[in-house]
Amino acid sequence: MIPIAAAPYEMLIRAKENAIPLFATFELTPRCNLNCRMCYVHLKDSEISEHGSELSAEEWISLGRQAMSAGTLFLCITGGEPTRHPEFCRIYSELSRMGFIITLQSNLYRFSDECFELLKKYPPKLIKFTIYGASDGTYQKVCGVGDGFSRVAENIERIRALGIPLTAVTTVTNDNYNDLPAISELMSKLKIPWTASASLKKSLRGADNNVVELRLPDSAYPHLCEDAVSAVNKQIKVTKPCEKCRTYRTGYWIKWDGKMSFCAFLNEPDISPLSSGFSDAWKNLVDYEENLQWPVECQKCKWSQKCPKCAATLATESGSVNKVNKDFCRYIDRILNQTIGGI
Repeated sequence: MIPIAAAPYEMLIRAKENAIPLFATFELTPRCNLNCRMCYVHLKDSEISEHGSELSAEEWISLGRQAMSAGTLFLCITGGEPTRHPEFCRIYSELSRMGFIITLQSNLYRFSDECFELLKKYPPKLIKFTIYGASDGTYQKVCGVGDGFSRVAENIERIRALGIPLTAVTTVTNDNYNDLPAISELMSKLKIPWTASASLKKSLRGADNNVVELRLPDSAYPHLCEDAVSAVNKQIKVTKPCEKCRTYRTGYWIKWDGKMSFCAFLNEPDISPLSSGFSDAWKNLVDYEENLQWPVECQKCKWSQKCPKCAATLATESGSVNKVNKDFCRYIDRILNQTIGGI
């Protein structure tokens, strides 16, 4: 998703007040040229038909036109690996010509010469890339390819030569944890902003991931304590799940099969802008967000205003935004008692 900071404050406030779909993510495909063990969306080419049908270039272009008319300005193009969509070049060029402020998300593993020529002609505002290690050996463990780091490093330099801004992110697992200092040093040397996250979520969308095995010891949710303390200090009262989402009432995610959601991790709601038209789909999504409530267990819990849960956390742990996972609840109770006590 496009960084919220990219939007002027007054524009953001106005969009939220009026439920204007300012931010969009188009997830072009579940295909990928890596095979990361923690991925929540990647499907093998042979598996795609079991879960849906990829949209054609014409369908993505139509959605782009409708989104632009509805007020979308900031567009993130992602996947899977978006460049693996069979019609990526056409989709990207047409969306670029519409005037969106585009962020392209990629693993930078394999960029064809055609892709580089396309970026020269239509440079995105930003390329956000994933870096999974500081050696080919680590890429082999994490992503299943033996030349990953070498290829990514080469493509970083080619993109820098084009003058396109880069930002990087690392998903941390027990396979690449020891590479973090080297990755940090490299990104600092290249002056590329970099963040790392150890928040691994189970897949609800068909991907065969293995996050339980890959999570760091005693840190399945290492960021949750900090989030909880921050929420307590700010005294922010959140009454509905979607109020915790950064793009609440201002953003949406269109998945590779054409379904619209407010979150990449969810397989609900079942809203199709191709069937109903974009404007009706957006209205239905906002209505869904407004009507979604915390499970009864959450509403009655003593930690209801301090627990750093979100709709995606609930769903990926329990299978639904309307249920809780008791093991997760016990974990949260333990860490909140240890960190903020009875505040």
